[in-house]
Formats: sequence, structure tokens, C-alpha cells
Amino acid sequence: MAKACALIALTVMVISCDTGTPEGPQGPWPRTEFLLQQGIESSDEKPDWISDSAWADLDVLRAADSRLGGFHVMQMTLSSDDRREATVRTTFDSWTTTFRVLLERRDGAWSLEAIQDLPNIKYQLQLTGSDGLPFVNQTTLWNEGLTGIDSSGRPNTSVLIQIMEDDLKVDGRSLRERSEKSVREAIRTAFEEREKLSAQAKATYRRHIALAVPKTANCGEVIDIIQWAGTEGSALTQLLVKTENGPGWLPLGHTQKMPGSVPIQSQISGNNSGFIVTDLSSGRSTFASTSALREAVVKTIRTPLNGGRSRVALRIALGRTQGYDRLISVVDHVMQIEPDTVIVIEALE
Repeated sequence: MAKACALIALTVMVISCDTGTPEGPQGPWPRTEFLLQQGIESSDEKPDWISDSAWADLDVLRAADSRLGGFHVMQMTLSSDDRREATVRTTFDSWTTTFRVLLERRDGAWSLEAIQDLPNIKYQLQLTGSDGLPFVNQTTLWNEGLTGIDSSGRPNTSVLIQIMEDDLKVDGRSLRERSEKSVREAIRTAFEEREKLSAQAKATYRRHIALAVPKTANCGEVIDIIQWAGTEGSALTQLLVKTENGPGWLPLGHTQKMPGSVPIQSQISGNNSGFIVTDLSSGRSTFASTSALREAVVKTIRTPLNGGRSRVALRIALGRTQGYDRLISVVDHVMQIEPDTVIVIEALE
């Protein structure tokens, strides 16, 4: 009898161990972070509380493990008693981004069922990778990431526009059309949302945008969007770049917002073989190869400064099919020479 009782007790203990509380925290917020980290670190064997589809989706993040920061749940939405949708914040090479995951309660515990933003994750990894955003040695650091929102889910000060080959996002929302009407409407709505929040906080807001564009893109659509944003009142474009010290940005102004006291004194026109640097006051033009551009820009910019002006304005005119990296190269040269220069851009037809 004693042996039978002992056997029953042992059996109950084994069953209890097999079906007991799973490893890790149990609340949906910390458990989301735990399961994601476990899914990244457990490359050989799938944990029981991660579905087959979520496990397959995590391959993308596992392949980029060395580039990832930690996971932090920003927001959680209740879909039903047994379903949650979480917005998760992380970093790719120091660039902050977000993605969504789906949780379900199975056998009394929360499990990771799906990664819902896989195409966007792949794009963000590409954008922050070696063939993504342009690189400059040093510029102003960028702290707003690639999300369009801050850690509390509120819009960042800049309206973030991401230009992709097959998509265009304004504050993380894809546009059905890439027409002027659709883009301007999305930018206008984003500006108005920020102005409403600023008014509630009794603060002022200056309309401006940030552009995240891979270096392999052409200048045409970039120039269009900058000009459309200017029509909607944007006073500044922040061109997102990578630097030795992390995320950064370079400034562009807008012709529509050009201060009357800062007339455009110089123009840099680009073609496939080099650049033409023109002093608009004298009409003198100088051809410069890419390697000689810095010297030509120094002469053009410093002349108005020597003439007593405290600030100069410069126009960049590039062909629509020229590479975006050429635009970045020119702006970077100018900023290294004279950081207070106001730069505007137009398409060279």
C-alpha cells in the first residue's frame, strides 16, 4: 500500500512538472520581451511557447543578432481575453525602430504566435545596413530613430518619410499612391497632428521633415518630396545618414521658406562627369571633378563671407536620375566647410 501511494505521488509530481508554470515571467508585457530574446538566442531548438510561424519569422532577427539591441514593449492592445498585440521597440545598429507581435494564451500561459511587420523589419535592416543610408564622417547626431514616434508613442518632432523602391511611408504608414496629392496630404496631416499636440502643451512647432533614403536611390523623387513638403510649410529637411558615432542628419532648407536676408549666392550643378560650381553674383562658373569639389566649394562659399555677409545660401541642382549619394556628398562638403550655409535643392531638367 505504501509503495502504491509513493508511486501515485511520484506520477502526480511528474505530471505537475510537465504541465506546470513555463519558464520566464508570466505577465504579457515582460513575457513578450522574454520570448523574443529566447527566440533570438535559441537558434537550434524551438522553445515550446513560440509558434512555428513566429519561429520562422525570427530567422530574420537571428541572422542580424549582432546588430540588435534589447527588446522593450511600448504598447499592448487587447484583442480578446486570450489575444494581445504588442508594439515592441528595439535598435538596429543604434537606429531605433518598432515592430508588432501577436500573443495568444495557450494552456494558461502566453505564447508568441506571429511577427506582424516582417517586410518592414527586413527593410529597416537593409536601410541601416551597408547598402542602406549614406555614410558621412561626422555631422549632427539623430536621436529620433526610424519609427516616427517617441518611447511614449507620440509623434516625433520631424515627420519621418521613408522612400523605398516599392513603398513610401509617412510616419510609418504606407501610402497607397505616390502622387503629389497623396504625399502632400499625408505630410499635411502629420504636420497638423503635431501642431495640435504643441498647442495642447502651449508650445510652438516649426514644420519640418526627415528623409530616410538608401544611397542607391535616384534624386528625382527625393527632390519632389522635399519641394512638396516645402509647399506644405516645411522649413527644413533632415537627411538621415550614418556616421562613425551613430545615426546623424544633414540639413536642407526650402526655397519657399528662404529668408529674404539670405539670397542664394551660389549654385552647384551635377552631371555624370562632375560638378559645375557657379558664383551667381559674378556669373563665373568652375568645373570640378568629384575629388576637386571641396576646393571649388570653398572658393565659392568663402567669397561672400569675406564680403561681409554673416551667412550664405547655396542651391544644388541635380538631374533626376543622378544618385542620391551625390546629393549627400555635396551637402556634406558644404557643411564641413561652412555649417551655417543654407542649402536648397532643385531638379536639373
